[in-house]
Amino acid sequence: MGAPQSASWYASVRDVEAATERFAGSEVIEAHRRLWGPVLDDVAFATGALAPASSVLIRPAGASQLESAAVRAMALFPADVFPSAEDTADTLAARLGGSGFLDDIHFKKGGHGKGGATMAINKSKCRQPRRKTWSVVVDSSQDEALLFAYTQYGRKPSDWRSSPMPMEVFELLVLVWRLAMPYLGALSRASPPTAVQVMMYYVLFDSNVGRHRDNFSSRDLHRWLETGKTEAVGHTVSADTNSQVLESDVLLWAEGNTGMVITLSFPRPADRFGKRDAYIVHPAFRFTSERGTLFVFKWQDDLFFCHQADFDKAVLLAAGAAGYRFVFVFRWLQSTRTFNCGSAVAHIPHRTSTTTASASANMISTDELVEKERVRQGTKRRRAESDRRAACRIGV
Repeated sequence: MGAPQSASWYASVRDVEAATERFAGSEVIEAHRRLWGPVLDDVAFATGALAPASSVLIRPAGASQLESAAVRAMALFPADVFPSAEDTADTLAARLGGSGFLDDIHFKKGGHGKGGATMAINKSKCRQPRRKTWSVVVDSSQDEALLFAYTQYGRKPSDWRSSPMPMEVFELLVLVWRLAMPYLGALSRASPPTAVQVMMYYVLFDSNVGRHRDNFSSRDLHRWLETGKTEAVGHTVSADTNSQVLESDVLLWAEGNTGMVITLSFPRPADRFGKRDAYIVHPAFRFTSERGTLFVFKWQDDLFFCHQADFDKAVLLAAGAAGYRFVFVFRWLQSTRTFNCGSAVAHIPHRTSTTTASASANMISTDELVEKERVRQGTKRRRAESDRRAACRIGV
């Protein structure tokens, strides 16, 4: 890989507003093929799952703007974050540990963090993916910027990281959003995502993301099992406010030379309240995500299923030391924090007040979500089934 290209400019909430005005709710279906999903009622219930799955894996058809946009976004990554055929796990860890590009984040040492001890993930050989987080700019002044921030498991807010989003990445974001449009729920159709976290998986580390939920918890599922309802406040595991807008979907665009297996799992019929490590894994809910594919992860599936990502063992052997997978995970966020961004602020074209920016990003307050959840309970199930049926008629 050559030297990374400098970002031409940074995106702000004004750019989100402009894309919203131009594309929100578009009925135009970008040409694509559906590779997996949705899993409909008859198949899902036959496996023992609690619910059908609405998510889909798709690929744009033919040469597209998306391919060019992805190349421009990937050109921003410095050479030191890519593995080489000559690397070992030690040399790759040493190089990533010295990279100023990656998010400098920490996890509990030994998995328990006894005495408050933490470890810098970039300097280690642990399986957790490395990360780079970008957000559209909500507000800025001097060398500080107000950015959207995503909560992370086991990380305190003081260890959050975010940077102003380069326009090259924002252009990819808008194109991915437009490709996903036919499958999105009402909230996610209304405006483009506001942030992205690039998850970087390396064959040398046998990188993976373990079985988990994003915006719900096991407690939320148990509440649904008991009452048929969920609380409309979202879920946070990092000791701060919930960051992802409730009932928003997640878009995962894959790059890299090595595919990964994505698995949705669900509790056993005989023990719906059982622990996640005992969840059922069924072939109907497994698929491989390769370069140039988009996984549209529906918010309902985050409640009824856990998900995980792993390298297939045969793929690990075939890929060798140079194997990697970078995934752009686009989200609709609502939690903001102020970050010190240095000279990057000088390249932000629009400065807006915090109040105006929050409104223009189409974020919805928790109180509004609570009331809307109460009103929607009677129609939600029928709407979800209609969406799944409609998805089967798209991209065939």
